[in-house]
Order: sequence, then C-alpha cells, then structure tokens
Amino acid sequence: PTHEMPSSSPSGAPTAADVSPRVVTTKHPKKGLFGNCGNCNIIQVSVFIAFYCDYVLNSLGVPILPTFLAKLNVSDKYIGILFASKPAVQIFANAAAGVMVDRGGAKPVLLSGLAVLAVSTAVFGIGLTFKLGANLTYNFLLVARCVQGLSSAFIMSAGMSWIARTHTSARRGTVMGMVLVGIGAGAVSGATFGGVLASMFGNSSPF
Repeated sequence: PTHEMPSSSPSGAPTAADVSPRVVTTKHPKKGLFGNCGNCNIIQVSVFIAFYCDYVLNSLGVPILPTFLAKLNVSDKYIGILFASKPAVQIFANAAAGVMVDRGGAKPVLLSGLAVLAVSTAVFGIGLTFKLGANLTYNFLLVARCVQGLSSAFIMSAGMSWIARTHTSARRGTVMGMVLVGIGAGAVSGATFGGVLASMFGNSSPF
C-alpha cells in the first residue's frame, strides 16, 4: 500500500503549512430577534418595560381606593378584600401561566398579559368615573383587581422565563436582577403619580 507523505521543502524539512496548527472556524446559525438569543438587549428592555407597566398600573389605585371607597360607606373589611384579591388570584394563575409559557412560548403569554392589564385598567376607569352606586362600583373595582392578578401572573411568568431561556448561566442572574428593578420602580412611581393625578384631576384620571 502507498502512503501520502507530507509536503516538504526541497531540503526535506517540513514546511510552515505542515507544522502550523489548523484553525477550525464554526459558523453559528443566525438567530432571530426573539430566539435563543438574537438580541438580548431588546429582550431585557422589553421585559423591564412589561414589569414596570404592570406595577405602575397595579399601584395607581393604592392612594385613591381607600378614600374613594370610604366615601361610599364601604367597610374596612371589604376594602381589605379588594386589595387582597389581586395577589390571591395571582397565586393560582401563576401555575397556569407557567404551563402556557411551556406550551406556547414566553412572548405570546407576555403580550397576552399586557392586553389583560389594559382591560383591567379600563374597568378601573369605568368604576371610578361613573356613578354606579356603592355595590356596583365595588364589584367593578373587585373585578378589575382580580383581572390585574391574572395579568401579573402572565407577565411575571413569561418575562422571567424569557430571560432564563435566552441568557446563559453566566449572565442570567445579573439580567434577572436588572429587569426586576422595574417592579420596584413601577410600584413607587405608580403610587406617586396616582396620588398626584387624583388630587389634581379626579379619582379616575390616573386610569
């Protein structure tokens, strides 16, 4: 059998091409914007904005509702139930939202959560704007708070899942901490804006 000999110079010494290490380049496939992970900066900003909007709109009513409902002779017990209804719904909705994220992806669930958040805000505006009577007004606000819990479950589950799926373990914790800042910023600014706007333009103005 014949064997190929490596190329060499006329003197018999190996050439530079024989002794230099081969550099193997790997072509990585182009990944989409919302793939794993096309543009992580846009994903981070999107999740941050979603978290911020969620908690801004959830906290707008904090300085408004107790006084507003007290004027309608709603007891403290029912005011407490109103505020507790949002996290109570979110407890049960979180599990369902996680299943939806696994089946349909994080982006559709996140967008659905923002749409549901818009609906809850509109219901709040109706309850605070029109004179519907104490019972009907309270029911409107209670429904709005429950819908807020549903939207928060969608937004939080989808947002954290989206970050986890599109960032490596080396960056995942840092990015999650950054987007979670949106929760605190939204809660602080929402309550502040809500109180200021309500004092200037009426209870329904923040919504």
